[in-house]
Amino acid sequence: MFLQQRWYFIEKSINFIRDQVGSPHFFRVIAYIETGYKHFDWSIWAEPGGSIFPTESFNGDGGFGLMQLTDPRPAYRQIWNYRDNVDAAVELIGEKLAAAKNYINVHPVSATDPNAIAKTQKLLKMETYSLYRGGHYWEWNDRYDMWKARTFKSRKLYLDSGVYEANRAQNIENNLP
Repeated sequence: MFLQQRWYFIEKSINFIRDQVGSPHFFRVIAYIETGYKHFDWSIWAEPGGSIFPTESFNGDGGFGLMQLTDPRPAYRQIWNYRDNVDAAVELIGEKLAAAKNYINVHPVSATDPNAIAKTQKLLKMETYSLYRGGHYWEWNDRYDMWKARTFKSRKLYLDSGVYEANRAQNIENNLP
């Protein structure tokens, strides 16, 4: 009974997030970017042909598993069980979506705009993708009274940003592997 309730809650959360960001492939894209859909892989610490462990972040930030959970630090089951890993990611993405909504609602899209829903979904999708990696995607431009993607002084800063990951996610979403 508990598992049925848990899966029902997770499924409802997944559908809610997909509807909010207007993307049926949202979670699939994140899993592809993070690990290429692999929860287990050859350990970076094992000899060639050695042991298979949950996929570890190659950059040393402590990410584990299919969804590369990092912060908050994943529990043992979230590292070793792919379902628990995905469940924790769904919860985390729900928190990132809530933060994105709060951020975007400081300057919401006008309700009289005929494309308000599509524009809001794009703002939320790109902001949530970016926050999953770290950092805001959008910044408010007072001069033009609109949201614009953040810019960076160097290519290295851009490549280390959530903006880069969100742009990459959008590209993958448009050309699913």
